[in-house]
Amino acid sequence: MAYKLSSGRRYLNGELVDPPQLGAWVEDDIFPWLDLDDLVDAGLFEIAASDDEWNEIEEWLLSIEDSEVPLLFLIERCCDNGALLPDEMIETRLQDCSQDWISACLSAIQAAPQEFASELFSALSLAVRVERNGRLPRQRIEEEQRSTLTFFRPG
Repeated sequence: MAYKLSSGRRYLNGELVDPPQLGAWVEDDIFPWLDLDDLVDAGLFEIAASDDEWNEIEEWLLSIEDSEVPLLFLIERCCDNGALLPDEMIETRLQDCSQDWISACLSAIQAAPQEFASELFSALSLAVRVERNGRLPRQRIEEEQRSTLTFFRPG
């Protein structure tokens, strides 16, 4: 089932990706399946928190997971390289979503344990992107393209 968010995928500045490099969001994009390994790989468990703080973090994560609204997807859309965007850019990134989804996302962001919010958003954003990348087909680099790739080699 494809979810068509009214006008397709957008760049961070709100402009449409043209031509579209990827198709419409599909259900697996909207509702990504993250397991414990994804969160470990994203560095979630490197957050230095006490047991009580971890209970608060775990409660928040469970509320996101149990939601009927795709909060993982929406939170990832509200981030750029793991950093939560300013409010006006969040508005731009979510403009194609329903008002119910936007309200639920903003509430979830505000409910995040504030002391660890930046680490939580970074880890969730990374985990969602890694999960999505694992499902997308790999592009093959043609032989002539390989010869033009430049890698940093320390002197």
